[in-house]
Amino acid sequence: MSKLIESEEEIREAQIKEVIANYKRLLIEQPHLEIVFEKMSVSFNPSNIVALEDKGTVYPTMRITDKWGVLVVEQGALMSPNWDRVSVSEPIVIEGNKISGKGWTLELKESYSIEQDKTTLNYKIVRE
Repeated sequence: MSKLIESEEEIREAQIKEVIANYKRLLIEQPHLEIVFEKMSVSFNPSNIVALEDKGTVYPTMRITDKWGVLVVEQGALMSPNWDRVSVSEPIVIEGNKISGKGWTLELKESYSIEQDKTTLNYKIVRE
């Protein structure tokens, strides 16, 4: 019986490591959108959160409102350790003030847009 439990724990640990590796790749290593908070209000489901070492915590689902607009996340966002910014995967669709990526949508208010840093290739919100 203990061999079965040990085997299940090894499988579970391997799955957790894979989830962490995928989030690191998507939200840290590859180009991504990093959003700095101005006056943030956030709601999230505290179940299934994933710690990424000293980089912060991934929340699978969340909704953030701020001066820049509304971000709705359905497949993971990385909250910084001191809660001053959040990162989501690279934008895929940019149509005016509506931006979306894998598992998230962002609706920007007027006078805000996103731009890509040519050095890091990461994106950020800018005030026009």
